[in-house]
Amino acid sequence: MELKISDLLRNIDRKEIDGVYILIGEEVYLARVVIDKLKETFEVKTLWGDEISVSDVVDAVSEGNIFSEKGGKVTLLRYADKFLKKLKKKEKEIFLSFLKKFKGNPFFMIYEYSVTKQDLSKDPLKTVLNLCNVVRIPRQSVQKIKETVKRKFIREGKSIDEEAIDLIIEFCGNDLMLLKQETDKLLLYAEEKNISTDDVKKVCSPFGSLTIFDFIDAFFTKDFEKALNMIKYFSLLGIIPLQVFYMLSGTAVKLFVAHNLLGEGGDIQEIFEILSIKHPYQKMKFQSYVKSLKKEDTESLLRILYICDRRIKINYEDPLKVLKEMLEDLLIKNFNYGVGSKFA
Repeated sequence: MELKISDLLRNIDRKEIDGVYILIGEEVYLARVVIDKLKETFEVKTLWGDEISVSDVVDAVSEGNIFSEKGGKVTLLRYADKFLKKLKKKEKEIFLSFLKKFKGNPFFMIYEYSVTKQDLSKDPLKTVLNLCNVVRIPRQSVQKIKETVKRKFIREGKSIDEEAIDLIIEFCGNDLMLLKQETDKLLLYAEEKNISTDDVKKVCSPFGSLTIFDFIDAFFTKDFEKALNMIKYFSLLGIIPLQVFYMLSGTAVKLFVAHNLLGEGGDIQEIFEILSIKHPYQKMKFQSYVKSLKKEDTESLLRILYICDRRIKINYEDPLKVLKEMLEDLLIKNFNYGVGSKFA
């Protein structure tokens, strides 16, 4: 039986799934949407097709139905394409027999890559498709992607110019995973309620072009060499050094508070609430910064930023020069400051 992805998502919400499902097609992002929805609703056990044997899959899926608070258990086989391709003749027979007589928790197989007509006509995939609930995930049309982007911004109380949508889709090359990442960044960082092409150019970096957010990310993951190399592009990108210092200081203060609360046994999700860190992308980045910088590093950083602020506002030094010197010192000393440093 074939299902539309919208019907599958609806059935997952209602907890009305049973049997074996295979997700196959060209759009990996939409498969990820299904996986996330499953994890929200059920207890999910994930198996990796490139690492697991047929007997392991059969054992995992055949376990009795164990109902949890979320309502049940689902087994998920990632890299199903690699799993099926590595099966030998006897293993194929065992696996197909298992599917024909299937009993147990709902079982989802995810094809991570697109398939050709030739792939679909060959066993074991051909027989597997006949034994499963098949969810085909075709490549989305540009018009449908545009409508999805527009709805996303409306839901968040913002609007986006048609030209801006065209630009971000062109940047992302119809890659929905990348598009989600870049639209999340726009929603998080764009200051105006209406998103323009200028906002897209300023915030999004799908081609590896550099933005202030790439700089902040490099800095707080201690990639000071990359951050230093980026400075020469600031004037080209319209990035103002004072704006950089403002963002560095704000993030450093939040990191210092987070380290103190974590040291007192605080829960990271509660800390996100205290610091008004609400967006999933922002949470993911912040957690990587917490791991990269120790509490002592954030204390040193706050002192360094104070010295930078004083040099700029009292000594009237060039902000770009001060930023460059700070990064050069960090690259050499990595927060291990002693007597004689301008930032000790």
